[in-house]
Amino acid sequence: SSVFDKDGNIRSVVANYVAENISKDKKILDFGCGSEFIQGNYLRELGFNVDGWDFGTNKPKNCVAELDAIYDVVYASNVLNVLSSGIALRETCIQIHNCLKDGGLFIANYPASPRKLGLTMDMIECLLRFFFGENFKRVRYRSSTVFVVENSINSMYEKTQRNRC
Repeated sequence: SSVFDKDGNIRSVVANYVAENISKDKKILDFGCGSEFIQGNYLRELGFNVDGWDFGTNKPKNCVAELDAIYDVVYASNVLNVLSSGIALRETCIQIHNCLKDGGLFIANYPASPRKLGLTMDMIECLLRFFFGENFKRVRYRSSTVFVVENSINSMYEKTQRNRC
């Protein structure tokens, strides 16, 4: 099926959540944007300041080359569920954490299918709380669930990094 409905609106739960709940003055990163940068371009057309990032052959021409900027909001639509290893999931969370400002929002979904690692919603929530902090919401949005978590320098991940010395 098309990524757009009959009225020209994008079907993505995450992109629609961003469009309806995030201020247009925020600097936003579409993490795992895919080669077409469809969701990011859709949000740009609505007036949002969105950069895209992906790796390998998925990297579109108009996305950032490196994750060296800090963002107010980072979203990952259909990303966490397709990672094929625990190491990839950990590295993804670290990359997102490192480019998200303190107090910034990470927004993601975790569709029922496919789930390459077979983790439950509760397991993903636990992982996201570890990396980003306890200010966490599971939002029932349209027909899906969206995770919205505020990045905190007091997250367990930050505490473990400080204690490594």
